[in-house]
Amino acid sequence: IRHWIHGELLARSALYFLTNLAWTQLQLARGDRFAAEDALLAELADPSDPRRRAYTATLGEILSEVRAAGAEVAVVLFPYPSEGGRSHDYRYANLHDLVVRTFRETGAPAIDLRAVLHAHPDPDALRVNPFDAHPSALANQIAAQEILRTLRPVWLREESD
Repeated sequence: IRHWIHGELLARSALYFLTNLAWTQLQLARGDRFAAEDALLAELADPSDPRRRAYTATLGEILSEVRAAGAEVAVVLFPYPSEGGRSHDYRYANLHDLVVRTFRETGAPAIDLRAVLHAHPDPDALRVNPFDAHPSALANQIAAQEILRTLRPVWLREESD
């Protein structure tokens, strides 16, 4: 199904939503849900892979262009909610690390929320609900506190300049 139709059906049909949920669970149980994604993540994990070098170069160019335009930039990375970044085998760890490293190499702040959200004792409270894995109000409050803790010194330095 084309992406836009899929999105419309998810938003408008409870039957389609539940069928899609069951299909996703079946794919996960069979282990074939993330084959293409796993290949991409493997490429990004390999420093010698040309695609990884292209991704990091493009990200670096974007950061340079933003700075050249006189703007500041920072990135905030939420862990994928169903996994929460809780385990040592978090599937997106290399991606988080790559983005954080690329930002920090350019001097731009990078805030990876894995540790701070992992520290929360109730991971279910960090999702909107069992059917919507987006960050809850509590997760956003924790993120806001971490953003403020990290960026306050940057903001205060800019005000004094």
